[in-house]
Amino acid sequence: MGDGRDGQSVRVTIGGEEYLLRANVEADYTLRCARLVDERLREVRARAGALESHKAAILAALSLADDLFRLEEELKGEREAARRRLAELTSALERALEGGEGSPRQASPPRRPPGRREAGPEATDGDLGPPETDPQTRLL
Repeated sequence: MGDGRDGQSVRVTIGGEEYLLRANVEADYTLRCARLVDERLREVRARAGALESHKAAILAALSLADDLFRLEEELKGEREAARRRLAELTSALERALEGGEGSPRQASPPRRPPGRREAGPEATDGDLGPPETDPQTRLL
């Protein structure tokens, strides 16, 4: 929970025993860690029944280590999937920029609704009015 520097002292209870811990992290973090260990210890004791304290502590530690290793493996898989996806997207972007196969087609200019003309030197105010009121063209 730290790098060996002197830090805050925090009083915690784990397995019904009180401990004074010194850590170089925020007190809230130390309390969260202690609560997690206490909770896991309670779970082990509830499942295993009457068990010596040190054996319950070892089983709780093994359970937490199992969680850690499973999460590390899951994270490793997520990172690998993200790297693969990034490589796919990078390749697709490079092909698109080079105009190669698989690149998206050049975007065409937006369509104007029928009855509208672009403003230009020959346009009049009437040309820029609302589109025709034909129901089929109103949604375009």
